Amino acid sequence: MSENPSIPYVIEFILLKDKEFTNNSNMEIKDVRRILKDYNLIYKGSSLSTELQKSGFVECKQHPTKKNTNVYSKK
Repeated sequence: MSENPSIPYVIEFILLKDKEFTNNSNMEIKDVRRILKDYNLIYKGSSLSTELQKSGFVECKQHPTKKNTNVYSKK
């Protein structure tokens, strides 16, 4: 049984090639986790959120109506 690839790798080579992610400008972390689950990749929301915020490929903004929630989109 092999380990999941690193989150930065997953962002660049899987998430940014996924049509659902690239065509949607307001993906919450739960949506990103669901997309990755379709690829049999499971990550904790906090780790994934941190890496998405640090990524140069992903734009992170505050959710327009939910407190303490970010939305993610392709830059």
